[in-house]
Amino acid sequence: MKRYIALLLLVVTASLFAIPMSNNALFIRGNDLYAQKEFDKALENYSELIDRGIVNANLYFNAGNCHFREGHLGPAILNFKRALRINSAHKQAQNNLLFALSLTQDKQIEENPGFIASIWNKVFAVFTINFVALTTLFLFIAIIAVLLLIMLKFRHSEKSIPVFILTVLLFLFTLNLFITIARATVYNSKKPAVLFADTAVGHSGPGEDFSRVFTIHEGMSISIENEQKGWVLVKLPNGLGGWIPNNSIARVNP
Repeated sequence: MKRYIALLLLVVTASLFAIPMSNNALFIRGNDLYAQKEFDKALENYSELIDRGIVNANLYFNAGNCHFREGHLGPAILNFKRALRINSAHKQAQNNLLFALSLTQDKQIEENPGFIASIWNKVFAVFTINFVALTTLFLFIAIIAVLLLIMLKFRHSEKSIPVFILTVLLFLFTLNLFITIARATVYNSKKPAVLFADTAVGHSGPGEDFSRVFTIHEGMSISIENEQKGWVLVKLPNGLGGWIPNNSIARVNP
């Protein structure tokens, strides 16, 4: 009998250890390990959460910090970009990305983008996809409410004020809808990617037999324009294009 009880306890204990750690516990443990400067172990926790399908800007930001501390510039830039894809207003991710980009061998930071472009980029970054989606929903509800108010309460009276309010709401709704579509397009785009290989040679066609066009290095931000037979046609920030091996890059939108 004692042997069966001991065997039962062993099975129960083993099953308890088999239960995966909760997402919150994994994240907290990763933060603790990072604070202890055990960056590789912290990254294991963050990577497990990412493999579980957790989509969170702070998670990618922390993973990017671990990669940066470990000297992995390409993965660090990729994770900072993934954090900003989820939350474009993440100031720490913005700062860390700019710093990481400044360390790459290839120049990537645009100088003097122009006053209007600079203002637009700042405004667009503030309007995260969650924010504009909620604002669009709120404005839609407000428009329906004002329409009902006009039909029920102002049916036989002066409608200038409620009509003016309705006009303003419709304008804001249209503007916000435009920003929502633009933000959703950026969020769902499969084009942005980061070079993971130490170096990559761009060719004029999908193969090494084609002439060389450029050479880029780890951490380079690129835009994927086409794919063919294990090669991708990429566009560099300076507008130059060329074909590089598909296995040398990682997409910002996985």
